[in-house]
Amino acid sequence: MEEYIEIVESMIEGLGEDPATCRTENENLWIFPYENEQVFVQILPGADDETVFFQAFVLIKTITKENKKEQMLNILKLNHYFKNVYLQMHGDDLYVGQFRSADGLDSVEVSRAFSAMVNYNRNFDYLMEKHVTD
Repeated sequence: MEEYIEIVESMIEGLGEDPATCRTENENLWIFPYENEQVFVQILPGADDETVFFQAFVLIKTITKENKKEQMLNILKLNHYFKNVYLQMHGDDLYVGQFRSADGLDSVEVSRAFSAMVNYNRNFDYLMEKHVTD
């Protein structure tokens, strides 16, 4: 697990941030800016000692109470157009994220994950307009 923590912390340092100050109280969770977005990254242990997971996510938007059911249905429709990422709700907040085995993870893979999430975040409204019709 340490090698994956080192990859994440090296990436954070490469962005000009201090991994120690980006680390949260939650074990192996960092929050830091990437291309003007807050990225959350976590390295998680699996059920056995050899399995490790990489999770990263970015806040897209907070779902308002107005038309919440309609918004959620539209998000479900849009979810089919997202590739290699997932949409996740936490409370009223919608996130785009990636969860995968850390096996084979390197700095290029981490960078691609960050870029994909930020791209989907920035283009969320456009994608909603293009792919979801009421």
